[in-house]
Amino acid sequence: MGMELSEYLGGIYPKFISEEDLKKIKRSPRTFFKDKTLLSLDLSGIHLPVIQKNFFEKLTDLETLILANNDIEYIPEGSFQSCGKLQTLDISNNPIYSLHKNALVGLENIKHINLSHTLIYQFDNNQEFPENLESLNLRSTLINDLLEGDNLRDFIVRVQSNKMNFMRKVPAKQYFWNTLKFTYLGLGFLLVNPLLGGVNLGYLSLSLILFAFFVGLDLREI
Repeated sequence: MGMELSEYLGGIYPKFISEEDLKKIKRSPRTFFKDKTLLSLDLSGIHLPVIQKNFFEKLTDLETLILANNDIEYIPEGSFQSCGKLQTLDISNNPIYSLHKNALVGLENIKHINLSHTLIYQFDNNQEFPENLESLNLRSTLINDLLEGDNLRDFIVRVQSNKMNFMRKVPAKQYFWNTLKFTYLGLGFLLVNPLLGGVNLGYLSLSLILFAFFVGLDLREI
């Protein structure tokens, strides 16, 4: 017989999760079991103030963990070390300012981490990133230089080369309109070029048309 949800939350409940919060977690479509095993857990919007090492020690089979929209400020060392099967971690919309350099240790199968809309302003130069990580969402953070430190630079390059994150989450319709706008802009330069007499905008026009698809990708919102 599988454990009750409250048993999986032994490190958090009842100290940080009220009975009302527990009901909300159970009702969430993003919390679900398969064959009495908890695979996805939605802990979003319950005003969780901290993360401690023992919080997730019973979630050894968890594949998706959602901690968005809470009051978490710091991710300590080994926070998810028991979650070896976790593939998706969403910590977005938290006032997180920093991660311990070993905060992600143990996430051997993690593929997607969402840190968007947080207060993170830098990573430790020795920050450990899981080997299998494919996408790291840093939208609307305070990080100014993503290429600070060799570890992070190598990681960002690897993610970009895999063409993850941006291409998968945005509606094709938005991409179509962005591409169309830049194509028309390029054609517009071609049309007005003869009227400018001596000013050759041909290369600019062709560049805008050729790169319309790529620019369209960059303008899409996640």
